Amino acid sequence: MEMPGNGVRRSLLTLRAAAIMVILVFGQGLVSRLAAQISTATVTGTVMDSTGAVVPGANLMLRNVDTHVDRTTSSDSAGRYLILDVRPGRYTLQASAQGFRVAQLEVFKLVVNQTVNFDFKLEVGTMQQVVEVHAVATALQTSTAELGAAVTERAVSDLPLNGRNFTELLLLAPGTGPVNVSQAGQTAPVGTFVLPAVNGQTNRSNMWVTDGVVNQQAVWSTYGVPPIADAIQEFKVQSHNDTAEVGGVLGGTVNVVTKSGTDTLHGSLWEFVKNDNFNARNFFLANVSAFHQNQFGGVGGGPVVIPKVYDGKKHHTFFFLAFQAYRYTPPSNAFGIVPTAKELNGDFSAAQPIYDPFTTVASPTSSSGYVRTVFSGNRIPANQVQPIMVAYAKETLPLPNFSGVGNYNTLDVTPSFTKQNEYLIRLDQNIGQKDQFWFRFSGLRYQSFGSGGFTTELSTTDHPGENFGASWMHTFGPQTVLQVQFGRIMVHNNYTKSLSVNNY
Repeated sequence: MEMPGNGVRRSLLTLRAAAIMVILVFGQGLVSRLAAQISTATVTGTVMDSTGAVVPGANLMLRNVDTHVDRTTSSDSAGRYLILDVRPGRYTLQASAQGFRVAQLEVFKLVVNQTVNFDFKLEVGTMQQVVEVHAVATALQTSTAELGAAVTERAVSDLPLNGRNFTELLLLAPGTGPVNVSQAGQTAPVGTFVLPAVNGQTNRSNMWVTDGVVNQQAVWSTYGVPPIADAIQEFKVQSHNDTAEVGGVLGGTVNVVTKSGTDTLHGSLWEFVKNDNFNARNFFLANVSAFHQNQFGGVGGGPVVIPKVYDGKKHHTFFFLAFQAYRYTPPSNAFGIVPTAKELNGDFSAAQPIYDPFTTVASPTSSSGYVRTVFSGNRIPANQVQPIMVAYAKETLPLPNFSGVGNYNTLDVTPSFTKQNEYLIRLDQNIGQKDQFWFRFSGLRYQSFGSGGFTTELSTTDHPGENFGASWMHTFGPQTVLQVQFGRIMVHNNYTKSLSVNNY
């Protein structure tokens, strides 16, 4: 007998075009309130001379230390500048103007959804002279009122995670707590996970975003495709948001940014193993229960290079790949009680007393309010045994196969197995200093096989999921920026249970 699985498909399209990020500045100067991109950072500030007078038309160049990709802009008539949609990472920033020495900040780090302010004071001199600013103060985010804390790559890669599920690290953010409710679930229950309550709201009141693309599982209100830990650049739990980009939820927005390739080739491999080699034997079993857990994978990224055809380092084309697999065989030690062959024929002489329901009558003098009698010899008469129910029990329930532990007479030894494959492909392309493009595809396939409750009942679970996004940004000039972004999330939840025939 087989029950068909129920497939639930959830998809969400996001299109962010000119209306989402066309920022017109200047006139009276740069707008005082900036809506930072959810998966990137924004750099702003003012360029002045040594007397405090503003310097219009100053050139600003932001350089990524790992890819050597430059972003340039210029200051407006009020000396203010703005650089939008900057990927999290390490950068240097320099300001220059005719008749002044070049001022350059030492390497600093930008984190996800951060708006920072760097002001420059230029000294009179030639542009061949460079003034190195060695002390970069902590960049305060004063342009937005949101609350949140970024968890950077070092914490993601160094802190121990049971099952390498990054959600355990969400508790590092202020205002979060592990208040999981019974309705909480997730697409792929691998390892220890935390679906946090943010600032007192329920843990089903959060939004999950990856690279600015919605990654929400609509049924459980959790992530659709979990990001691989080694593929996470950083993430941030945001709350009290004051922009429409991260609205729509009462709790927090879990904002994840994936890694991209750099101008040098990097990669890593790993495997984490747990097994039963040192496990103790269950006192009531003859052998040690089987237990195997393996989690392995690798990541790699760098410039796209086709020998003698294309040099991705020169043309700023970078790739990043990630794969992770999970294999788990848990112990199968479920004790149970099933009817014996005699009991299926009505003979319960070896069991607890069986009362005849047809002899039950009300009794005001009885403490229970009724009296009843036991079947003679604790055997149910043949005319009171339902043949249909006996046949159903014989076909579906397992045979007794165990003794010695209380009244238990069966041990469910149905093999269980869980496997999960995750993968990620990302491509970043910088076309000059005015166009940036990226594409990412993340996928998941989670499957589990095992007992559905007893030996003859089998259960299978299948959770495939896909999340992908693409973004293109064009800088028309210091006054106008256009970003177009597209994303899609697809998640299936399929369950199947089947009964195998069993004859007494």
